[in-house]
Amino acid sequence: MNRKKIRATYRNGVIEPLDRIDLPEGQELEVEFSVLQKTPYELIPEEATQTYTALIRKSEGWWIGWILEVRRVICQKRTRSEP
Repeated sequence: MNRKKIRATYRNGVIEPLDRIDLPEGQELEVEFSVLQKTPYELIPEEATQTYTALIRKSEGWWIGWILEVRRVICQKRTRSEP
């Protein structure tokens, strides 16, 4: 078994990684966690930094974007530069 330790937060019923996880899409995981004494608001800036990965592609005339690390975050626009 390949073990890796990451930091994460728990919000709105979802565990959100604070570290990048390089795994294939749909990879099944077994998760074991420990509750830390510090809350996210007590972390120093270096501890609280989050990096997100956006996937953007054109499909059937629409630009569609996903945030890979956050489930259910998706957006679509007619042009790539549209706000």
